[in-house]
Amino acid sequence: MRSNATTLGNELRLMLITNRAVAVQPLEKILDEAFASGARLAQLREKNLDAKPLLTLARSLRDVASSHDAKLLVNGRLDIALAVDADGLHLPEDSLPVQTAKKFFRNLVGRSVHNVAGALDAERSGADYLVFGHVFETVSKASEPRGLNALEAVCKAVSIPVYAVGGITPENARRCLERGAFGVATMNGVMSAIDARAVTVAYLDALRCGR
Repeated sequence: MRSNATTLGNELRLMLITNRAVAVQPLEKILDEAFASGARLAQLREKNLDAKPLLTLARSLRDVASSHDAKLLVNGRLDIALAVDADGLHLPEDSLPVQTAKKFFRNLVGRSVHNVAGALDAERSGADYLVFGHVFETVSKASEPRGLNALEAVCKAVSIPVYAVGGITPENARRCLERGAFGVATMNGVMSAIDARAVTVAYLDALRCGR
């Protein structure tokens, strides 16, 4: 099975997605511990925050990421991504077109997708990577998971990196890589962990074993 690792390095196979609703510590502390344990990529996804507090949080997390030579993506907010010089902008499937974002934003631009058609469209539009899900059952989604076969179909259809998301644990992360995913994204797995360092290491070990 071909690799989709065309634009991202191996150190970026684990994407952490923020969620203050389940975080057991301040996001800055969680990411600091995760980055100290070897993670190098995080996505700021706090859709219920207004622009001003979101900007403040983005600046704070940007500083944390920079101190570890890690990358910070901003979900859905081109203005915030530009304001903090984020390493990437992550676009929900119903957000502005990738090609529009790329007219203003020079760093990574990725998109969430849910099927092969969406993945192909995002790739044609210039997306640097995709996030596909949800793959497994997860408490954050009430709908049926799309499953590993659907993940594999998306990975085979495109040549850009695909992250699997939704119910990803250290125990099943390798199964996603075996189906062609470049990496995995997790929200609850690390955000809600009492020991963010240990859980991050568990994810990274699983991803290293998968390649």
